[in-house]
Amino acid sequence: MGGLQLIGGRLYVPVASYCDETDPNGLAADGRLIAVDPVLVGQSSWFDAVPGYGNPGGIWDWGGVPSEEGDSVLYTAVGNSRVFSDGCSCFVDDAVYGNSVVALTPDLSRVLDSDQPKEVPVRWPVRALRAERCAQRFRRCPEL
Repeated sequence: MGGLQLIGGRLYVPVASYCDETDPNGLAADGRLIAVDPVLVGQSSWFDAVPGYGNPGGIWDWGGVPSEEGDSVLYTAVGNSRVFSDGCSCFVDDAVYGNSVVALTPDLSRVLDSDQPKEVPVRWPVRALRAERCAQRFRRCPEL
């Protein structure tokens, strides 16, 4: 979910789920970044941060996809994945490019670089407490 951005003749559309909610069958929305050709009015390419079907990896660019000067590199923030790992017999949220910042070519064909923090320290315990209170208040995401 994010803002549309027109860069170098391509309209970039970030896709993510609403509040990581699944559909009635338990399938999660599949995040991606789509490049649209506004002249031909069609999808020209896409980037799937967590390849496969129904495994989130939503693209979160509220102000639109940022780019370097000259539009030679695009950057995007990728949300959590939901991929089953045999290693822990659980779902992990950092598979492939989940929970990463990614640098891409403008045609979305290649990842130039990425960074996935190994550990995010909790610096403000009050924030965690507020988040827990919020979670208790809203068992599910509020209606849109």
